[in-house]
Amino acid sequence: MFPRYRFDENFTKHVDARSKAVLDDIFNNDGKAWVSIISHSGEIRSLPSVLGHRPFGLSTGQAVPVPIPIPVEFGGVR
Repeated sequence: MFPRYRFDENFTKHVDARSKAVLDDIFNNDGKAWVSIISHSGEIRSLPSVLGHRPFGLSTGQAVPVPIPIPVEFGGVR
């Protein structure tokens, strides 16, 4: 397989759509006060985009906390 495996071109084309679907699922079904997402750089770039945040980059090993207030109607804390 690797390194000759070819990913389907749609694999990376719809990262934002997949990121939004994951966040929608967390916001609608999780109910926790805190959620941590540990991911690769493509996802880390996508998540702020679907949240309407400004783009930013991270170097290898860097992390960024992104607090997201969740409205009460989606299970947020009062």
